[in-house]
Amino acid sequence: MRRTLLTWGVTVTVLTAGLLLSPVKASGQFLGQVSTARTVDQGANDVGGFLGLYDQAMAVFGQYRRGFSRTADIGAFAGFFDPEGGGARLTLGGDVKFQVLDDQRADPFDLALDTRLALTDYPGSFLFSIGESVVFSHDFKITRGSVLAPYGAVNLRLDHARSETNLEIAAAGGVKWELSDLIDAYGELVIDEDLGLVLGLNFKI
Repeated sequence: MRRTLLTWGVTVTVLTAGLLLSPVKASGQFLGQVSTARTVDQGANDVGGFLGLYDQAMAVFGQYRRGFSRTADIGAFAGFFDPEGGGARLTLGGDVKFQVLDDQRADPFDLALDTRLALTDYPGSFLFSIGESVVFSHDFKITRGSVLAPYGAVNLRLDHARSETNLEIAAAGGVKWELSDLIDAYGELVIDEDLGLVLGLNFKI
């Protein structure tokens, strides 16, 4: 009970912050969530490739995730981010995700806290970001045992570049469709300052 109340408290706090802060355009920190609140199985690996199309930018990136306990996994991503047609910029990052609610264990939905950081090569500088995402999702079994998992995330972060640090917020909502035991398809809407669409495939190896 206490864990549930704490989780809801964190969720409400982050969502309230989202109403009070003005979002900014997408950076390497928040190309997209492209993962649900459910962590990768312990010892398992996921590898994905994604295309991000934003109002004023585009990105191509890959993601690797590995489960290291029943309730935690780690991720790393790398790719190229092209803001406003200014030339492709390398972006690198990673995250650690802890699942605190589990819809397979009598909780109403899955919920995770995801600590994220990223480094993006910007003209004459580097953009460094560190932040926290609250991620929620729920698995629905559909035909032939396949799973459809809608998910959402709110990301609160600090962006630092050229001796300037800004507090930013973004959100994402999407769906993971389990095409087979080995392949998941992702479609995601990103809301930073501009809207973005992220599409891709994830392979379970």
